[in-house]
Amino acid sequence: MIEMDSDEIKKLKDMLDSGSITPEVYDEIISRWTSSGNSHESESAKTDSGDGQIRKRGEAIRVSGSSSLSEVFAKELKVSGSSRIEGNCDADYIHISGSTSVGGDVTSADAMEISGSIRVAGKITGKNISSSGSMHASGIQCKDLHCSGSLHIPGKIIAESAGFSGNCEASDVEIDNLESSGSMRAETILSKQMIIHATIRSERVVCRDIEIELYNSGSRIKDLEAETIYITPKARLFSKGEIRVENIKCVKGNFDGLRASRVTGEELHFGSNCSIEYAEAKKITMEDGAIIREKKIVD
Repeated sequence: MIEMDSDEIKKLKDMLDSGSITPEVYDEIISRWTSSGNSHESESAKTDSGDGQIRKRGEAIRVSGSSSLSEVFAKELKVSGSSRIEGNCDADYIHISGSTSVGGDVTSADAMEISGSIRVAGKITGKNISSSGSMHASGIQCKDLHCSGSLHIPGKIIAESAGFSGNCEASDVEIDNLESSGSMRAETILSKQMIIHATIRSERVVCRDIEIELYNSGSRIKDLEAETIYITPKARLFSKGEIRVENIKCVKGNFDGLRASRVTGEELHFGSNCSIEYAEAKKITMEDGAIIREKKIVD
């Protein structure tokens, strides 16, 4: 038999007294908690963690109003209202179209979809995570991450692949295949392949191949290191995009719209809208209008 502790009973009574739940809902919750063999729809059935028994995962939790839970351990969590989870949230499938705050960590074994807002004090760990709303967490680790809304991570993002078309801010990013058509800010970015179609700001970017298409003049990178680099402005009638990079190291680079202090590599090509303080490579070519104040050809 599953029993409620005194704090949980008091919360239910407070909700009843304030009119947040009806007497019928109150009686139903009490009945489910005290009925042997029936699981609670709002929280998972738990076994004593000290007796070696396996903890059973609850079926489904659905919130369409306002709810406060101590923790979640279920197969499915759906929130279309407002919910607060004081501890950890562990569900195979998570769908948030309302507002949810979590005091601990969030774990999703299958899919996590956010079209509302979620704020997590701890870390989010999952397989497939997609968000068109607002997502805040201390860190994210997953296989696939797609965000067309707002993503704010003061810690690290780790993923195999990711696509951003909204606003992404993080401290450190480690993503094998990264594509962004929104605004991206991170202290460090480590990747195998990067495709940037908008604004990027970072202290350090290290990758194998990177392609940057410039839409404006807001992009800044302090140190950029890659095997191949392709930077070009998006064709516009009245303006051309630019990017400022302090130091670039590459094997092969094709640049336009670049403002850089130092560029080194083996084969470098500079378009007409480039201004470079120092360039060093085995082969350097430049179009009319490109400015290289100091150039060095090495063997």
